[in-house]
Amino acid sequence: MFVDYVGDDRISDMTTRIVFNVLADFTAEMMETYPTLRAGATTAESDVWSNNSGWQSRSFELPHIAGKQLLLVPRNWVYWRTLMEPVQFYNRFSTQVIQDETATTDNRGKRRATSKRTIKQQHPYVRPLNNEKAVEYKEEHNRDLVREYRTFVDTAFDPMSEDAISKRTGPD
Repeated sequence: MFVDYVGDDRISDMTTRIVFNVLADFTAEMMETYPTLRAGATTAESDVWSNNSGWQSRSFELPHIAGKQLLLVPRNWVYWRTLMEPVQFYNRFSTQVIQDETATTDNRGKRRATSKRTIKQQHPYVRPLNNEKAVEYKEEHNRDLVREYRTFVDTAFDPMSEDAISKRTGPD
């Protein structure tokens, strides 16, 4: 969200590596529940993350279908895009704090804020502004904008339905 050239694919790959252990355990549970997944299963060795000891090598039995090993993901984890996105943080937090910083009160006591359109024209680069405001507010105001954003995303998250998943993963 804050680093240039790190997009959805890299985030997905890194996240999968970190939670691989959990996904492999879930896959094993599904192989027990649905024995047909075990037919043709093969053993894979992979580095997995352990909070206690860092990266470790571990063997897994995974389903092997159509020439590929499968790592299954719980349905309620699936979403069609990355949830924490730079543009959304920019729109909801970075530009908002600038509005708050620059707001004035007119002679009738009404709050006047710079429009987000103007702020976006003055600060067109998303990631640099996100970085600047996240650090500034953490250090100078003891306000964690990233944590606030994470809470917002978690609260708004609604897992995809079976139908939506099927439409995105089924045959064309």
